[in-house]
Amino acid sequence: MAAGVDTELLTVYEIAKANQVIYNNKAELKKASGMNSDQLNKLISMGALDAMSDGSIAIRLDFNWEGGGANE
Repeated sequence: MAAGVDTELLTVYEIAKANQVIYNNKAELKKASGMNSDQLNKLISMGALDAMSDGSIAIRLDFNWEGGGANE
């Protein structure tokens, strides 16, 4: 598993993914999933979440937790 990933981070990601795939903004995603700002920023930097130019956040359904990034 990618460095710095713990059960809590996986859980908030899975909660976010189960609710919807695209969120209007970071606040909406945090409210829906219970994640904090550090977790949100970590998931974005890892590539599990995509921050769009309009402020929306998309969940990467194909994220590879073993090495990061999309599954080949």
